Amino acid sequence: MWGPNGAIYKEEGEEKDPRLVYEHRLYLMKRMHDAVNGEVIIIRLHLPKDEIRTFNTTNSTLANAQSLRTILAKHGVVCGGDRRFNAIFEYLNHALGALQYNNKAEEMRNQLGWADKDTKFILGDKEYTKTETFHSPPSSATKKTAGFMQPAGTLEKWKEVFDLYGRPGLEPHAFAALTAFGSPLFKFTGHKGAVINVIHPTSGTGKSTILRMANSVYGDPDGLCYPSNDTVNSRIHKFGVHNNIHNCIDEITNMAPYKFSDLAYAITGGTGKDRMKASTNELRENFATWQSLTVCSSNSSFYEKLCTIKQNPDGERMRVFEYKIEKVPAISTEEGAQYFDDQLMANYGTFGPLYIDWLVKNKDTGVGYLKDAMAKVGRDCEFTSRERFWLGAIASNMAGGLIVARHLNGCSWNLKRIYDWVVEEAKTLKSESAPQGLNPSGVIGEYVINNMQNMLVINGAADKRSSMAPVPIREPRGALHIRFEPDTNKLCLVVNP
Repeated sequence: MWGPNGAIYKEEGEEKDPRLVYEHRLYLMKRMHDAVNGEVIIIRLHLPKDEIRTFNTTNSTLANAQSLRTILAKHGVVCGGDRRFNAIFEYLNHALGALQYNNKAEEMRNQLGWADKDTKFILGDKEYTKTETFHSPPSSATKKTAGFMQPAGTLEKWKEVFDLYGRPGLEPHAFAALTAFGSPLFKFTGHKGAVINVIHPTSGTGKSTILRMANSVYGDPDGLCYPSNDTVNSRIHKFGVHNNIHNCIDEITNMAPYKFSDLAYAITGGTGKDRMKASTNELRENFATWQSLTVCSSNSSFYEKLCTIKQNPDGERMRVFEYKIEKVPAISTEEGAQYFDDQLMANYGTFGPLYIDWLVKNKDTGVGYLKDAMAKVGRDCEFTSRERFWLGAIASNMAGGLIVARHLNGCSWNLKRIYDWVVEEAKTLKSESAPQGLNPSGVIGEYVINNMQNMLVINGAADKRSSMAPVPIREPRGALHIRFEPDTNKLCLVVNP
């Protein structure tokens, strides 16, 4: 039973005074199910001088006295000797029994973003609905990311930094930063993903700062940015965790062209690879699905890099909206250091919850803005189905910016100036990436280059003195795919490969 100030007591019978179990308010909030760790218990602790603490542990820990003692001490429950701890151990296990009898276990979220048929949105450790916001304890999958999605500083100080991108000449920067607002809308375009890649051959143009600015909407500008040395599997996992929240990958300059090709297709595919369990002949449950936008920064054009491995990399190119960031004098070096390096790193994660809360409560209005933007962008840019990924990315970002400016007073940017810039940029990219006609000699040339190890080089004419077949000039090291006769200038290709 509860005593004064929330202390926990246990009745010892009519002739004895209640025995103190723990002097502070400690209780189990709910039971939840984690796909990896099984059943999890959410515990809440009230200490007189601190904020309320909420943490979780597994049933297996709750059943083990030593493990439970360690996890409780980590979060501030210190109880002295074994007799006191045994009383707490008994109390918590009885409380679990009561929860199992009275309450159904809830599912822990393995992904952030839209949930339950788009009626809720998970952001960090919060669950937003049309009527209220709940605490949503992070699962083992989302725990690390949710830790970076905590607010710091003040909204006013963050807005001071964000408003810098409203200055003339910074339209390319502002458009990419709008991805933070466009990504939660992107799902309603019907596509799985698209890539925005900002490039410049030198440093100091603000490429990395764009990524930090976008991340600052929801949390830690650096913590939410994927490092360039991430493995493919770790990126796919993070895409799945972020789900409908944007992804930022900094400095992909050193990524090999074929790896970038795989990345572009993976992002727009919207699902990770299925994998087998180690000990049984069955598939692991695959939570890596997403519908989101990804922003990358690079020192060189991946359009050009892709052309080194493919004659016409149109499939990848139309999944990536790539443009150059120029050096502009709109922000001085001193001002940039003050706002981007200092103020932004101390003030972040304060506006994203406001945006998500509005979006959940006004989803139909937000989707309406998106559909209107898609129609306008498609018409102004004269897009076809070939540019569908570009259309989705541009329309989502502009619709998100319109919501922020019109309903949330989140920035003082001139959205028309940004829109006019991106339309002209899209038209230029469209004309530069016009589909090429089939080049038969190019197709054959690429095939020969890729099959040099499978080529037999031999003259076609027999020796007139002996009528014997000539000796090969070069023999294949693998299967025979190509025969080339220098004297007759004939090239023979095996049909199937």
